Amino acid sequence: MDFIDISQESLLKIQGEYVEARSSSVIYKDFRTEPNECKSFTKKGVSLRIIDRNRLKSVHTDKLRSFDEILAHAPWVPIASYSLPSPITGEESPPEPLQLPVGLVTDILKNFSCHVTARLESLTVYEHICTNHGTDIYHGQSTLFVRIFETLMPGLTLVHFFSYPGESIKQKLESLDFHMNTFTDHTSLRPGMYDVVLSPHVTGMIFHEILHSFEGTEPTLKYPSFVSISDNPAAERLGGYAFDAEGCRASRTSLICNGEVTGCLTSILHPGDRNPTGNARSSFFDTEPIPRQSNIEVDINAGGLTEEELFETVGNGIYIDQIGQGSAFPGHITYFENMVSYCIEEGEVRNPVLGVAFGGNLPQVVNTIQYSGRHYETYPTVCWKDNQRLFTTMRAPPVLVRKMPLYISSKS
Repeated sequence: MDFIDISQESLLKIQGEYVEARSSSVIYKDFRTEPNECKSFTKKGVSLRIIDRNRLKSVHTDKLRSFDEILAHAPWVPIASYSLPSPITGEESPPEPLQLPVGLVTDILKNFSCHVTARLESLTVYEHICTNHGTDIYHGQSTLFVRIFETLMPGLTLVHFFSYPGESIKQKLESLDFHMNTFTDHTSLRPGMYDVVLSPHVTGMIFHEILHSFEGTEPTLKYPSFVSISDNPAAERLGGYAFDAEGCRASRTSLICNGEVTGCLTSILHPGDRNPTGNARSSFFDTEPIPRQSNIEVDINAGGLTEEELFETVGNGIYIDQIGQGSAFPGHITYFENMVSYCIEEGEVRNPVLGVAFGGNLPQVVNTIQYSGRHYETYPTVCWKDNQRLFTTMRAPPVLVRKMPLYISSKS
């Protein structure tokens, strides 16, 4: 992968308490079976950050030109504080871009009469990060994310998730089992209070949204004693990496332990009063690294029931299997809609319920968890923040929530 390189020698010529350069090359491919099209692009360039006397100067360029030229007209921005990482050196070979399994996916979809579409994405990143404090890192990774959309009836679309690292894409696709003609009827939701079983995917999404408040800050909230959460960027999963966008080594960070908040996700600048945790992430060279989640691991020790026991305990209620999308608002308020949900009748999952939505203060939702399941599943997802799009994963169990308010979704 060809990219614009930099050196520590060039950084030492720049006046500043801390000087950091990041040269990166990104290859992205996106294939969709409906409409049948493939988009791809390569983006490469250099970003430069200088900290001096509580001021920050940040510039980026995709042209080969001197640092003096791009720094000449860049403004200084005041900063409160910062925390330097320990210097690291190392060099990896550029990763090979992963090939999208388009042929395999399209051949599989031809065998089914139901409405099935797919989206395949690959991302290959190679970076050189160096600083005037001794960091000199070459690192990169190739990832693959596949989603199969299976529409069972209007308003009900299941999504099958596969990712690399983390899974054998070919093996998963070849063993894919669709729900063809499983459901012949559906019901509409009446808004109200319901006993609800949330799948591992939905539990993970709830905590994913909650943990946005841990990105650069440490909340003062308390959680049930049976909840513990950590962020693990070093995991061999879709959201994993060896070094972050500031050259810090990736490591596990405990965020909640037995209900108590134990930390937050930090970078050099966010916040500056604690050591970086290796969670500075950036989509491209021309976007600023900010604290972001990678792979979250949610541990809930509340009963450890089987999935069948969760449904039997509810008796009659709602099972929410997947979330389509969520919208976050200030004050820990999040609204989820476009979900895949089913009736639970006499302890068994029945026909789909269309138009289910829920939301509100998510920490309060967590406080109403009565039981958790004993099996854990990991789901990949795409996360947007500050116009930056990144891959992450969520590992969580199913849970049972009593008297949860459900609404009618505005989207089908």
